[in-house]
Amino acid sequence: MADEKLKADWQAELASMRARMTDLREFIRTAADNHPALRTIWRTKGIFSLLPFGAEVTDVLARDHAIYMPPTGRINLAGLSSSTAERFVSAVKAVLPQPELIDVAQA
Repeated sequence: MADEKLKADWQAELASMRARMTDLREFIRTAADNHPALRTIWRTKGIFSLLPFGAEVTDVLARDHAIYMPPTGRINLAGLSSSTAERFVSAVKAVLPQPELIDVAQA
């Protein structure tokens, strides 16, 4: 970038988003109480996580909890706030109360 002010603004925005994603991951980890179905969220970086959910789980999350995601379990973490993350974690824990229900092929 040729414009130093624009570059500094961009870098500050990136640092802010990186901190938000780190805080959100830690919030989910705490709220999830280390639930194995959600561990990829705090073990990965970036705005997307691929959760070990099959179509059956994503269908139940949509039908019973109004939580929508592709049947592959891919989630955009940047689209969550702390309040929606809490709702998401509660729904996952309700749908997958036992770790053995997790799709082992995707874990």
